[in-house]
Amino acid sequence: QTLGMCSSLAVTTSASNAIGMGLGGNIGMIAYRNNSTTQLAPTLNIKGGLIKNGSIIATTTNNKIMGGNVAVGGLLSTNLDAKGTLNITGGTLTNDVGSDSHNTTYGVIYNGTATTVYSRGGNIYAGAGTVTTITGTAQSPVEISNGYIKCANWSCGGNIVLMGTTTVSGNVLIANGGGTTKVDGGNMYVSGNYTNKFTGVTFRDGWANAGGNLLMEGTSTNKTFTDVNFIGGVSNGDGGSIYKKGTGTLTLTGCSISGGYAKGTTNGGGNIYCGVGTVNATDCTISDGVAELKGGNLYPYADAIINLKNCTVTGGSAKTNTG
Repeated sequence: QTLGMCSSLAVTTSASNAIGMGLGGNIGMIAYRNNSTTQLAPTLNIKGGLIKNGSIIATTTNNKIMGGNVAVGGLLSTNLDAKGTLNITGGTLTNDVGSDSHNTTYGVIYNGTATTVYSRGGNIYAGAGTVTTITGTAQSPVEISNGYIKCANWSCGGNIVLMGTTTVSGNVLIANGGGTTKVDGGNMYVSGNYTNKFTGVTFRDGWANAGGNLLMEGTSTNKTFTDVNFIGGVSNGDGGSIYKKGTGTLTLTGCSISGGYAKGTTNGGGNIYCGVGTVNATDCTISDGVAELKGGNLYPYADAIINLKNCTVTGGSAKTNTG
């Protein structure tokens, strides 16, 4: 199924009361397959406009709720991908309330009185194998902001979850995403053995349990960020701005990472925490990070590797330990 080009689209305050599974408070295009070999491939194209205040409210226990505004892709009961396609060119996906004061009217993903299995993607959930392209220009910028998850169990992606091949470029702002204390990747959570390319994008002021702006995991070596700005970001644990997880490689080139704050008292990494795998940074500026414990700007844990080439690292502060 294809939902054409949603030009100058305005969709506001839709809600899905999840019983068993909740998907896409405003737009849900999920390929769900139960022991079938048929390839399903929904496509959603968004050009300009506004999508806001979508909500998914879990009403029973054991809910899986994904994509407060938009959900595209695959939910599988087999090991086969059900691949979708999501294209965004200009437009705004947002929520009017951008703080922990969300309620069941405006909370993008909100579990009510239920205890959910997990919640993913306060604004956007791009599921298993989904190919996502987000492009912003000076004339047609993209803003994805104020996504929020309230969930009693582990959850991820206050603004966005990407679980497939991704290209995000140009005048794109991803900001103010987050959630309660068990949410990882406040602005974005990226997972899977896929190619993920980000160019000229800005991440700003995400907040999470780990990785205020970004939590990146998976085994792929093709996860690259070029000329990307990471501004602020707060974690209750490690990686105030960026948390690297999984054995793959995260490559940063010409990026600016500044002002991250890791509040946790176990490890640290105000701007970048590498828990496992490798972070390669070239021609980057990394500055003014703060950690409660170790590594105001950078912290590689145990056997993790951070390689710096022609980078400027300044102004970091570790309050109670080294770094």
